[in-house]
Amino acid sequence: MLMIHERKLTETHEAMFRECVKQVPSLKNINLPIVTDREKSIINAIKTEVLSVKLVHCWNCVFKDIQLWCRKHGAPKLDLSVYCDDLYPFFFNHQVKKTMSVNFKRKGKYGILY
Repeated sequence: MLMIHERKLTETHEAMFRECVKQVPSLKNINLPIVTDREKSIINAIKTEVLSVKLVHCWNCVFKDIQLWCRKHGAPKLDLSVYCDDLYPFFFNHQVKKTMSVNFKRKGKYGILY
């Protein structure tokens, strides 16, 4: 289902998910993941209208948010790819503890934001 909308209101997204549940009633009862871009109004609407789903955040959007945060806090442009490259394994590695220890050993190459 595609919804073209002018404003990012929770009520608009709730209406869309109500229609989704109306068209596919099993959405209310199955534990299905829905990938979102972390937009607050979408997340709130899903939690209200489709209670059984598991929310999963789009990893590409998370990396864009990391880059935006770094830029807002004065990170040099060349550091952005270093931060993202080193954070990438956290999203795709089940051995997070091991990944964290490797990254902290390399902390010396990071700027003050790290």
